[in-house]
Amino acid sequence: MFGFTEGCLSVSRWDELNLFFAKSGALVIFGLNALRRKTIYNNKATGLWHFMNAASLIQYTIEKGYKNIYGWEFGNELSGDNEIGVEIDVVEYAYDTIALHQLIKDLYKNVTMKTPLVMAPGGFYDKNWYYYF
Repeated sequence: MFGFTEGCLSVSRWDELNLFFAKSGALVIFGLNALRRKTIYNNKATGLWHFMNAASLIQYTIEKGYKNIYGWEFGNELSGDNEIGVEIDVVEYAYDTIALHQLIKDLYKNVTMKTPLVMAPGGFYDKNWYYYF
């Protein structure tokens, strides 16, 4: 989707962005790929979330001491009937969000910096979808 099938953020670019965040004083909410691993068929994503890329990025961020990450957002515009083209079942998305929360908790447990928020879902409001989330 959108031509970014193999990833698009290099470590050097992440370093440059974090330098900019630090110099500008920006607090950043960074969106993680919630579709990583999912089988996508008929605009529906299924399967367990492969978190290793996210874990590597977050661990690298911690090791570099980057403190401007206010939150890690789990996907974007994947909720309800108005999603951007791919839909994740609400229960599956909830389980994936719990997995991300646990990952963040584990990675930041021995770190002195403030633990960023886990933010999800980022997207459209669909009353029925949120009811089950």
